[in-house]
Amino acid sequence: MLATQLFGNVVVNEIQFAPVSPEPEWIELYNTSSDDVIFDNFTVTDNATTTDPITLEIPAYSFIVITEKKSELLKIYKIDSALVLESDLPTFNNTDDLVLIANNGITLDSVPYDSKWGIKGKSLERRKYFDPSNDQTNWGAADTKGTPGAINSIAAYYDLALSDVTLDPVGVKLVIENKGNIESLKGKIEILVNDIFLEDLALSPIPPNSDIEVFVDFNVINYEPKVEDKLEIIIQSAEDIYIRNNNFDIFIPNSTKSGDVLINEIMYNVDEEHFEFIELYNNSSVDVQISNWSFADDLDLKNGRYNQIITNINLPPNENAIIVCDNMVYDVIDKSLWDKVLFTKKKFSLNNSTDKINIYNEHKLLIDSVEYFDSWHEDYLSSTKNRSLEKTRPTLISSDGTNWKTCTAESGSTILASNSYSNNPTSEKSISVVPNPFLPNSSNKPYVLIEYKLPFDNALLDCDIYYPNGNLAVSLIKSKFASNSGTLSWNGRNDDNRVLPIGPYVVVIEATDQNSGESEILKIVIVLAQ
Repeated sequence: MLATQLFGNVVVNEIQFAPVSPEPEWIELYNTSSDDVIFDNFTVTDNATTTDPITLEIPAYSFIVITEKKSELLKIYKIDSALVLESDLPTFNNTDDLVLIANNGITLDSVPYDSKWGIKGKSLERRKYFDPSNDQTNWGAADTKGTPGAINSIAAYYDLALSDVTLDPVGVKLVIENKGNIESLKGKIEILVNDIFLEDLALSPIPPNSDIEVFVDFNVINYEPKVEDKLEIIIQSAEDIYIRNNNFDIFIPNSTKSGDVLINEIMYNVDEEHFEFIELYNNSSVDVQISNWSFADDLDLKNGRYNQIITNINLPPNENAIIVCDNMVYDVIDKSLWDKVLFTKKKFSLNNSTDKINIYNEHKLLIDSVEYFDSWHEDYLSSTKNRSLEKTRPTLISSDGTNWKTCTAESGSTILASNSYSNNPTSEKSISVVPNPFLPNSSNKPYVLIEYKLPFDNALLDCDIYYPNGNLAVSLIKSKFASNSGTLSWNGRNDDNRVLPIGPYVVVIEATDQNSGESEILKIVIVLAQ
């Protein structure tokens, strides 16, 4: 939201009136509101001069530093250059009255400072945003040279945050944290149901750098939960410096029991170009509202903590969702699947050898659990990096290691799609080539597609192409890891990249089932033409 008039919400927060060369003079402003603001005809005036008017924009809860020598200031302080505005300033005196004026004469803030308030070479810092600007006790010399573009070194503030919300059958448990360095003022907890106000509850002061638990009893607030109700919790306190972490939405879900949602795929051993994920499968016959769920790996369990899932979604029967902590997921999946992505509050890192994964619903009831091992991958693979473990049958128990196999998809995973292992194995086998005859020198399609189907899910595949006399023309594929169907391509060339003579050739695919040792051979004739 952009507000054009929020007078009193933008304050002078820091002044460098007596710098040591080569540092220039500068002032820092802070927007204490939750709205981005823009001021027309903004000026800075003191007892002697007034600057030329400019248009000034300050994002919500953000700093802006104004100086006449931006490049010099950036050499001295590590500041985001976007936070520094180069503009005229009055020449600061040892005793002065800085006044911010905007929108044709409206005073935003005024600081009648005195050199006795600070120390030469150090900036003059504000202690509290909401205390008067003309109060000497609200100002002091910086502990360092200065803190332009950052929280002041002598700042006294509090920041309340709803750090955890857990739904209980008879209420909701809140964990409210004070991230600041002073005790918070009294406040209130506002509760809305489906965007309609329900109740206000008193919020006691919270000591600095600590948290409290508050239990909201549904009976006390006269609320009877209904499935799909949206419960909104908002904490409010007058001088909270940042309110975007003060609210939380939670939906009243269907009663979900253990086994309704199952872990279906795990990606845990990745490089920098891939991301870890846990895929879930709705094994029930009804929609499942995933709201305020959490998961825990082995490290979480040892430390008695949960990693909260901060996304709320509705998951229909027989569909998948994924738990992630990396935005890279949006580069991989189609936009139509974005509503199946569950982000965690904290980043996670699954172990590459073995780890335990527990999934909990909003009541911290265990929904599914699996302790995976790297040995569940196929033992003939030299590396399983960037290749997921997936269930052979999504509906079967997750803790059974025989129900997990290495994903055979070319991409290494089947994220938000059917697993690479067929859910309904058949005895069907076939091979086909398109086009046939095939023109390797064609400018349109200088390659042929070889499509195959196999009667098993987990195979090693060889594909060779022979002359009519039985001699080997080219070895196309050796020991390729494959599922029950796929497509190969051939450009009509041999191992030396030379186009083979026109005539018939025999394509032979040999596949060996890694479970039973059974082999299948598929053959088809392909003709090279001019």
